[in-house]
Amino acid sequence: MPSRYVLDAHAWVEYLRGSPPGKRVKDLVDSGSLYTTSTSLAGVVAYVEQQCQDASLAARAIQTLSEIVSIDSELAIRAGNRYARAKKVYKETTLEHSCILEVAKKLGAEIVSGDKSFVSGRVIQLK
Repeated sequence: MPSRYVLDAHAWVEYLRGSPPGKRVKDLVDSGSLYTTSTSLAGVVAYVEQQCQDASLAARAIQTLSEIVSIDSELAIRAGNRYARAKKVYKETTLEHSCILEVAKKLGAEIVSGDKSFVSGRVIQLK
């Protein structure tokens, strides 16, 4: 069975930049099944748009290279519960981290991120 990875917005931005951490992402793009939450896609589009670059090109690349996973009500409730618990321990955690963690758990996938505040045993940190 091929490896499964959920890429966060940070990982996709590094990939699109072609940075050294982005080259690690490229290796994963070439070797596994990739997933992106709809909220991470929105984050990449917002970032690229803020950089005055072609956000539609970035969105098409992500949609072509990965399966977009929508955050339905069941996932949203689980993520909200996870976030409430995690926020008590990890002050820098975000609701997006909780959404990504719930998607990864559902898919049996690892998470790829360059966000140093993303704390989980499922996270492959880009360096």
